[in-house]
Amino acid sequence: MNFEIDPLTLDRVGVLNGDLWMIERYLADLLTALLSLMQAMGDLAYCFFR
Repeated sequence: MNFEIDPLTLDRVGVLNGDLWMIERYLADLLTALLSLMQAMGDLAYCFFR
């Protein structure tokens, strides 16, 4: 690639990598929230059905 012709080529690579990092971070938070919800529902079910 000739960066003198298109100097913004490197900028696009940085944005794509940053977006992927944000998506991975969001998915980790989503998984934690899902597991917390499952734990809360399990505790609630234990109170009603014991």
